[in-house]
Amino acid sequence: MPAATGLAAVLARVYSAVYAPQDRLVERYSEWRLRGASPAERLAWHDRTTVTIVANFGLSTQLAVLGICLAAGSPAAYMWVAAGCVVALIPLALRRERLRRRR
Repeated sequence: MPAATGLAAVLARVYSAVYAPQDRLVERYSEWRLRGASPAERLAWHDRTTVTIVANFGLSTQLAVLGICLAAGSPAAYMWVAAGCVVALIPLALRRERLRRRR
């Protein structure tokens, strides 16, 4: 595959600097947590519901919520939404563990 050029090269560098470390951290945690797991356990741990919910905590959703909060004149409300997303990860993580153990 040829090297990226122009804007694609810039975006590739941004990804490498900002998002790649997060991706590697999550991948290492997942591999550590699933060491010795069967394929069925791995599939249960990466269940559709959890992945869908976490994916919707992504940048697009956060920017939309921030825009709504700014338009409503309450930018501080965004911090509560962001904190809620972090807190929501706790029951999702516990759910993942329960699903894995059932396999």
